[in-house]
Amino acid sequence: MKKTIIIALTLILVLAAFTSCENNTHEHTWDKGTVTKVANCSEKGVITYTCTGCKETRTEETPVDPQNHIWDEGETTKKATYLTTGTKKTKCTICKTESIVEIPTISLNGKVFASSRYRGPNQPASVNIYHFEESKILGFMGDVINKEVKTQFFGSFPYSIKESKLIISAGDMVVENELEEVVDSQGDVTSIILKQKGTNYDIFTPLVINSEPIPESEGHFFSVKCPIDLPYAYDNGEAMVEDKVTVDSMSIGPYNHTGNFEVTEQPGYFTYGKYKWSGCDVCGYDGDQTLLLPLVNTKWISTEPNKTSEIPTIKDHYLIIEFLEGGSGFIYAQNEKGETTKLTSINNYRVNVSSSETSIIIEAWMSPNDKKPTNFGGITTENLKDGTIDITIQAGGIGKHTFKKLD
Repeated sequence: MKKTIIIALTLILVLAAFTSCENNTHEHTWDKGTVTKVANCSEKGVITYTCTGCKETRTEETPVDPQNHIWDEGETTKKATYLTTGTKKTKCTICKTESIVEIPTISLNGKVFASSRYRGPNQPASVNIYHFEESKILGFMGDVINKEVKTQFFGSFPYSIKESKLIISAGDMVVENELEEVVDSQGDVTSIILKQKGTNYDIFTPLVINSEPIPESEGHFFSVKCPIDLPYAYDNGEAMVEDKVTVDSMSIGPYNHTGNFEVTEQPGYFTYGKYKWSGCDVCGYDGDQTLLLPLVNTKWISTEPNKTSEIPTIKDHYLIIEFLEGGSGFIYAQNEKGETTKLTSINNYRVNVSSSETSIIIEAWMSPNDKKPTNFGGITTENLKDGTIDITIQAGGIGKHTFKKLD
């Protein structure tokens, strides 16, 4: 009997605890509330509050939010490009309000562009390729030989785009080039015209394969194995040749593998060698890799002082050629004491390296008014055994010199 009374009293106490809120013997403590229905342009919203003690709930309505529309996917009225924003017309699925929305510019990150340049009768067309990353450009160059291009990686440099200008930092130089897009009737960018200082234009075409950007990847480089038409660069606003150059195969790279490899054929700066990889640490690439040694960030000094120069500041001085990123560099004259001076007559030269033709082209604008650069030199031979290269410099009658690499 006593046990039965105890159980009954316990049940009464439990029931009292659960009914105390209903009997107003419990003061609710409400949480901050949860939005259980979001207000939109036509309907009120709901916030639900819960008592932290007894878990009882209550609701409150929130007013209609005239700015909270439910937009459909919209219809593009102007496509965005790499340089300009686009527009899209959208409609609210509830109140049918219409709006014009800005589409941001297309990111260049991951895009690959190529351009070719006419170099004269019986000369192979040169090809420049730029692979855009988030904050830098990877640059490649090569020649079209038998409708194939095997490019050499010549450097990476930071870039930015501001007010339709491509701003590139190459060594100590900052180069600004105006950009102009060529857009077809569908609003798609077919090419980008890069207007260099003066009157030379490069026409860069996005590399695509089966209408998809960026061809198949092989390790750290890209390979295109189908016909590609590349327009020639422009000079003085007119096409130097009307036809486009067509290539059937293009290798962009290779570069930057790391890990275990064996040099099976010694590479030079203008003579291809071969590496055999047993797994790249980054991409796992196995196989052979043909490669040139990079000229970027190297210095070369003539093995003999120059005795033939018509330029007084060069005569009886050793010559030094310094290669920087982005195909630029300097020529110095150095005396026996090691004192150097930049050659003021050609201190604005640009170096282009063409691996397929095994040539260095030293081009310089002799004055700010020059519309075309003057060609000052080209490589004649490379001796892998002693690590020297022969360069003929035509400026001032300097002539042919053998250069060795400075440490």
